[in-house]
Amino acid sequence: MLKTTSVALAAFIAGSMAQAATISVSTFSYADWNSKVGASAVIEDFENPGALSGTFENGDALTGTSTIKGELQGGISTAVGTFTSLGPIGSGTTCGTFDLNGDGCHQLALQKDPGQNGQGNIVPDNGLWSLNSNDTQGMAWVADLGGALFKSVVFAIQDAADAGQKILSITAGGQTQTFSALPNNNEQLVFIDFGADVSSATINIRTSANDGFTIDGAAINVVPLPASSLLLIGGIAALGGVARRRKAKQTA
Repeated sequence: MLKTTSVALAAFIAGSMAQAATISVSTFSYADWNSKVGASAVIEDFENPGALSGTFENGDALTGTSTIKGELQGGISTAVGTFTSLGPIGSGTTCGTFDLNGDGCHQLALQKDPGQNGQGNIVPDNGLWSLNSNDTQGMAWVADLGGALFKSVVFAIQDAADAGQKILSITAGGQTQTFSALPNNNEQLVFIDFGADVSSATINIRTSANDGFTIDGAAINVVPLPASSLLLIGGIAALGGVARRRKAKQTA
């Protein structure tokens, strides 16, 4: 009985029919960002490097060392999941600033303002830190909260698709949104609705090499459990207690 009810609960929580994602891109404003970030959202604004999991390319920790910004050694884990480079090796003036080992830019960079080539902090407006694509072809964000369900994500992006005919594309949930020929230092707001509750999603933000951009204010809108499912969870917990007491009596 308990096993059957547990399976039913899992199906109830995660059982929305899959739908196509929708990706919308608009000019960034704080009012719009705030309107799209729910009350229960988990937000990563990169303002506390010590809370991030990763190291700089030269082996320095993200805080407490002489290195205050630069290329990362690999992917970086955050409150809203992991970010990794889409490669390949990048080169350019952004990379020239953040390349700590002089070997070209393979990975993303953690950036501290003042901004670089029009790239930098967006959220909060008095903040300093953001995540830079570092002249590679972009980044993959695996949005994940350790099992919590969500339906949408929001993030700000700065200095996207501003170099000649280069195009930036955002792909998630089987959908792709592209844009190009934007002005230097432009700020965009990206909102992705997955059309169903999910526990993990990959967002690829891809550009031509040597056209850096930053992302900031990455937020995952957590889906609150409805009251009915909370009652069901409570009922399952109660059944588990009954089963344990019954087993204890049988073995006494």
